[in-house]
Amino acid sequence: MASADTPPRAVCVNSTPSPIIRSSLLLSTSFSDVLSTEPTTVDSTIYLQVLRIIRATGQFVDDISARYFHGVHIFIPIISRPRFHDQLVNFGAPPPTSFSLILLCMCLITYHPEFTSQDPESLDVKTLYITTKSLFAQIQAFNPPGLHIVQAGTIIAAYEYANKKIAESFATISTCIRMGYASRLHLAAPTPDMDHNSYQQAEEEGNTWWGMVACERTIFCELAPSSQPLASRVPARESRLPTEPMLAIPNTMPNALSPMESTSNASGFGCIAQATWLLDELFKTIEMTDADDRLNRLDGLDHTLRTVLAVIMDQSGGAWGTFCTANGMIIRGLFILHSEIINQVSRMTTCKRKSPDEWMKSSYLALDSFTKMVQDIAVAPNELPFSEIDTLPPSCAFVIQAALLHINDTGGRGDGVQEELEMATERFNHRWAGGK
Repeated sequence: MASADTPPRAVCVNSTPSPIIRSSLLLSTSFSDVLSTEPTTVDSTIYLQVLRIIRATGQFVDDISARYFHGVHIFIPIISRPRFHDQLVNFGAPPPTSFSLILLCMCLITYHPEFTSQDPESLDVKTLYITTKSLFAQIQAFNPPGLHIVQAGTIIAAYEYANKKIAESFATISTCIRMGYASRLHLAAPTPDMDHNSYQQAEEEGNTWWGMVACERTIFCELAPSSQPLASRVPARESRLPTEPMLAIPNTMPNALSPMESTSNASGFGCIAQATWLLDELFKTIEMTDADDRLNRLDGLDHTLRTVLAVIMDQSGGAWGTFCTANGMIIRGLFILHSEIINQVSRMTTCKRKSPDEWMKSSYLALDSFTKMVQDIAVAPNELPFSEIDTLPPSCAFVIQAALLHINDTGGRGDGVQEELEMATERFNHRWAGGK
C-alpha cells in the first residue's frame, strides 16, 4: 500500500515537450497511487494526491509552509499563520479539499528547482503550474465559494503576476473577487465583542479581501489604461485597516484609512491598504475627461503619493518586509502618473497653470529622481542570496522595469545605473521566468 509521503510512481513526464501532457501524466499517476490506498472520501483523495505532487518537487508540507511565511506571505499577507498551523495539525481527518488546494498553491509559488535538493528533471515549474490550475478548476467546480478557495486563487494570481503573465493574472484575481463577493468577504468586520476564534476568522476574511483588492490594482498597473474594468471597489477611507494577525490585539481596532497622518502608525499591511487607495484614485483621475482638471488632479496626487512614500520609508527604517510592497506600489504609481502627464501634455498646445514644456520638464525630472530611488531598491536583489529573493515582492521587478523604460526613452545613462537595474531584472527573471 502506498504511503502519503511516497512520491508518485516514476513516469517519463519529461519525455514529451508539452507541459500540458506532463501535467496530465502527473495528475493521472498521482491519482492512481492514491486509489491504491483506498481513500474513503473526496477530501482524503485530494489531500493524498496533493501530498504526492508536493513530494514530486522534493519537498514536504513543513518545507513549503516555512518558505511561504518567510517570503511570499510578506507581500500577500492574507493567510493567518496561527489559524493555518492550527488547521494543519488539528484535523482529526483529512482536511477539506479547499485546504489541500491552499497547500498545493503554496507549493507552486514557493517552488524553484534550485531551492531543493531534488533532481530538477523530476518536475518542472510549468508542469506544476498547469497541474495546480487544473486542480483549482476542479475543486472550484464542486465547492461553493469560500475563504480557502479565494485565498488559493489569489496565490495563483500572484504567481502569474510574478511570472509576467499579466492577462492570466488579472483574469484569475477577477474570478477570486467575484467569489469573494459571493462569500461576503467584503463585509467581514471583526469586533471587540467576538470570541477569539470568531475574531480571528473575521480578521482573516477582512485581510483576504484587502489583499485581493490590493493585488488587483497592482496587476492593473501593468495593463493598458481603460483596457478592462476593475472587478472590486476599494473600501471607503473610513474603513478598518487590515492587520498582521500575529500582532493583532482583539480589543483594539486599527486606524481608519481617512487621515493620512495615520500612515505613520499603520502596520505594513495597513500601508499596503493606503497605497491601494491611492492607486485607485490615480486610475480614476486618469479617466477624467477634462484635460486641465486631470493635470491638476494628477499634480495633487503626485504630492500626496510622495508624502505618503516618505512617511512609509521613514517608518520602515530601511528594513525589508510588508512595507516594501506598499513602497513598490506607490513608486509604480508615480511612474504611471508622470508618464501620463508627459503623454497628455505632448498633445496640448496650452495649459492653464503651466506651459506644456514646464509640465514636461517637471515630470522628466521627477522620473529621473524615481529612477535613482529604484537604483537603491535594486541593490537588494543583487546582493541577497538567491534563496532569499522571495522576501522581495515581485512588484519590485515591475518598478525596475519602469525605471529601465524611462532610461531607454531618454537615451540611456552612462553612470552604471542601467547596468545595475538590468542585473536586478535578470535575478528576478531567473527566480520567476521559469513559470512562463
